[in-house]
Amino acid sequence: MRSQRRSPIRLSEGARNIAANPSSARRRRVRGPAGCGKSFGLAARAARLAAEREHVLVLTFNTTLANYLRTLVSARCREYGANPALVTCTPFHSFCARLVDDAEHAGFPTVAPADTAWFDAVVVRARLACEAGFRRQFDAVLIDEGQDFTLDWWNLLREHVVRPDGEMLLVADPTQDVYGKRAWTDEQQMIGRASCRERVCSVV
Repeated sequence: MRSQRRSPIRLSEGARNIAANPSSARRRRVRGPAGCGKSFGLAARAARLAAEREHVLVLTFNTTLANYLRTLVSARCREYGANPALVTCTPFHSFCARLVDDAEHAGFPTVAPADTAWFDAVVVRARLACEAGFRRQFDAVLIDEGQDFTLDWWNLLREHVVRPDGEMLLVADPTQDVYGKRAWTDEQQMIGRASCRERVCSVV
């Protein structure tokens, strides 16, 4: 961990492609096995965007990975001369909980339907707050271990959290589909109403 803080690991060709986004795509899905450099490329992409003074949201399913990505992003920000404060690394449900709290303080209280499962309630409330007019938006939303997400979560981010002309990146390892959710990452479902700058890329 200390060596990562001092000098970022050299990126693989695939990771460099993730970091550079050479096609300037607004929507990217990158799939590859463990060890191919997906997380390193995502962290480098976040730092490059921060170097351009973009506000970036990096999301994961669990806290451990979010903390790890924060370390990687900080190292890349030092390399690129970027401000790491422009990058928020957090688990998805923690982000939703903070959005709900901020919305309530801003005058947008929400209540999930009584039959909503406890795990989904904060996500439902986040969507309700956004639909009511509360805004917390980022120039880019980058998701690691995307196979653990759902289409509803992606659509919440796509419709309300990323800025209208912002960038979204999802990286996933289909062999690590612990929660049985990978089917949601079908290209047309992810893109919604497609445009010429919304495309799917892959790395192996």
